[in-house]
Amino acid sequence: LMPTFMADVIYVISGSMIIEQIFAVPGLGKYFYSSIINRDYPMIMGTTIFLATLMVIMTLVSDILYKVFDPRVDLS
Repeated sequence: LMPTFMADVIYVISGSMIIEQIFAVPGLGKYFYSSIINRDYPMIMGTTIFLATLMVIMTLVSDILYKVFDPRVDLS
């Protein structure tokens, strides 16, 4: 249950970029979208790396919490 929850959190954050653009709410999605339109490659790469790092960190946190809450799980 826990790994699925953390993945859903990342998908919500990533999906919020689209919602920000549709409803004109300022945020990371607005800057990401404008950098794509303006071909600002450093900003595109920075945002992509940030979201990928966030995904890896949240997956790691999810695995650790899964082990804490269910001691039967073996992480080897």
